[in-house]
Amino acid sequence: MITKWKVSHFKSICDETELDLGRLTVFAGANSSGKSTFIQSILLITQTLNDRYRSQPVVLNGPFVNLGRFDDIKSDGGDSDRITLAWTCRPFPPSSSFIGPRPRSSSDRFYGSESDQIEEVCCEVSFNAGDASSATELLQHRPQLISTRLQGKFFNEKNSDSKEFEMLVKRSDDIDLKIEKIIGKNKMPSEFVKSSLSYDVETQEAIIEEMKHRHFSAQPVGCSLSHFFPDRYLMEVDISSEISRGIVNVLKNGSEAKFVPHSTMEFFQSYSELIIDFVEKILQESLEDLGSIRDMLYSYPEPFAWGTLLGSISDDQRKAIRTILDSFDGLFNHIYSIVKNTIPDDWNLGNIRPGTEPRLVYDAIRYLYYSFPHSVSYLGPLRRAPQFSYPLPTTSNLQGVGTRGEGTAFILDVEGKQRVEYIPSKNFKEEKIEQGTDIQDLIFAVNDWLHYLGVGDSVDSIVQGVSGHEIRIRFMDRSQQHNLMHIGVGVSQVLPILVTGLLADTDSTIIFEQPELHLHPRVQSLLADFFLSLTMCDRQCIVETHSEHLINRLRYRIAASSSEENVDELIKVYFTEMGYEGTKFTEILINEYGAVLNWPEGFFDQSYYEVQEILNMATRKRKLTIG
Repeated sequence: MITKWKVSHFKSICDETELDLGRLTVFAGANSSGKSTFIQSILLITQTLNDRYRSQPVVLNGPFVNLGRFDDIKSDGGDSDRITLAWTCRPFPPSSSFIGPRPRSSSDRFYGSESDQIEEVCCEVSFNAGDASSATELLQHRPQLISTRLQGKFFNEKNSDSKEFEMLVKRSDDIDLKIEKIIGKNKMPSEFVKSSLSYDVETQEAIIEEMKHRHFSAQPVGCSLSHFFPDRYLMEVDISSEISRGIVNVLKNGSEAKFVPHSTMEFFQSYSELIIDFVEKILQESLEDLGSIRDMLYSYPEPFAWGTLLGSISDDQRKAIRTILDSFDGLFNHIYSIVKNTIPDDWNLGNIRPGTEPRLVYDAIRYLYYSFPHSVSYLGPLRRAPQFSYPLPTTSNLQGVGTRGEGTAFILDVEGKQRVEYIPSKNFKEEKIEQGTDIQDLIFAVNDWLHYLGVGDSVDSIVQGVSGHEIRIRFMDRSQQHNLMHIGVGVSQVLPILVTGLLADTDSTIIFEQPELHLHPRVQSLLADFFLSLTMCDRQCIVETHSEHLINRLRYRIAASSSEENVDELIKVYFTEMGYEGTKFTEILINEYGAVLNWPEGFFDQSYYEVQEILNMATRKRKLTIG
């Protein structure tokens, strides 16, 4: 569930605007006031994380929204050259009541690692089209990332421990200077190294320690990107320290030093002889008779064969050598000085793919990568008009019913027997909403709510071969089914809404734009009950509407509910209006009696004014008639 969303310098939203989102969030306001702009910012992130080509930080044009060029969406007159979007996600707790063959929800599947579970993930992304010196037409269509701030909060149910992390990836201030400092003046970095050094990575020491893995001297100096997330970390490694640490480990324990970079092997002989001389000197000062040990030192001159030597001598000799080496002050520093004088200074850069390290960062990114592409659904305002038959989808990657409902007939056919958990419409028959969910086939749940809305009693999707599917609907007072073309527009507009909502998994976010289009006021009103039913079943709904009837129904449900039901806590309503400085959002406060406490001018007050004018005109006409 998205709990917060922040927008800055995006289209009509000039000033930094952060809104709290509820389980059911409704946006209302005049045309061109900025309602769709807010929704488009969410869709921009959704289609970016849904894009399989991860080289673009943000995808301006895609299946959910087409935004054009960067200059088309950057706020006019702003003092910033960048757009910033930020959000906070909190997974619904894993459902313990679910039964049936339906897949587990995203919160069940990606709640975190086995021991640490995600409590909250925050992300802030800033991007632009370059400055005056670097601006190109390509950057207008493929903006560059300025920074990504990622934060995560995890908890452990077993011991109630909590963990937090914060990582900042930002574009380097002087990329050329950074490359020269790390790579050197006369070396040409690979394309991966060059692009990775374009970004700096800042995070807590504990996260860096985990990133080091087996390279204790490693420090992050850059990263490659997967969209706007860090993907591969570029680590600056002190090779001399790594080799020296390995040699000390071999000398003391006889273990293998597999982590010594292969690229240093050409310098191996030069420092190995010096180290053997140094070790012999230590032992000779402490042991009166080296005996066979001296011969073995030169039989195994390489430090990394020292384990073989230790395995071939007596236990007493081995114990004596280890005691001497353990007690020798500054063993590492002496070996480091030998190696450092042999290895070139610029042999110090390596990269490691993090895989599951650092674990907290990996889990947070994986959760967001799953949540947006798989758990955010969008149904636009221009839904497809009724047709005699609906063609088969042209892609197997159709997201639900599609943004225009074009896949509704197909989904009803192939997913009609899918088991869904939902709240039956009968729970909304009375003033008090009855609690409790039911598990039925998708087609059963669709027919249930179709009947409640009063636009039909049952619907079927009938395969018409290569021509696609035909949707037929039956009414209670008629025995035969009818094609959608014969019964008006309403059903064709309602069906995509019902299928999208009922098929959505728990912990999903469903965005509806103007769901009331072409619908009778009574149906608009009852749609509010359907949206409430989804939120009570652990789905999140974001609705952009011009429907006074829908909002009044929500006010009625708040007034009719008891304090224990907390219906008012599920709902947030925002009124948008356009001013000289861009879009402004006002949260509409509704009390327990359904009354609006801060009724702004333009918030569905036209009906009130019209009724007043009718009464005034009627009074004037009566006076003229009598007079």
